[in-house]
Amino acid sequence: MNNYIDGGCTIISDMKTVAELLAEVHEDTVYSSNHNERFAHTSMQEVVKRGESAIPELLDLLGSWESIIALRQITNDTGPQIHPRDFGRFDRVTATWRVWGKEYLSQRREHE
Repeated sequence: MNNYIDGGCTIISDMKTVAELLAEVHEDTVYSSNHNERFAHTSMQEVVKRGESAIPELLDLLGSWESIIALRQITNDTGPQIHPRDFGRFDRVTATWRVWGKEYLSQRREHE
């Protein structure tokens, strides 16, 4: 649970962080190789509902397939193109997303 202060009053929020939500997905699907099961998880859907606002945190969390699945859904597969030889190579897939993320965040800052 996250607390924050608004106008001198402490407000209690049960809004989970993206990291907490992805941890739930991982815990519940750790023994599954089915990405569809991860995508269908209610916590994953909560991350995806947050849309582009979740992208910076997801880029910081690149270290699990869950973060990549969420990024692909939020970007509607307009993220980086993964070379076929890199399919299944987590290190190469995350490296490609990191390069894409730096460019994405840079463009976003230019438009703010």
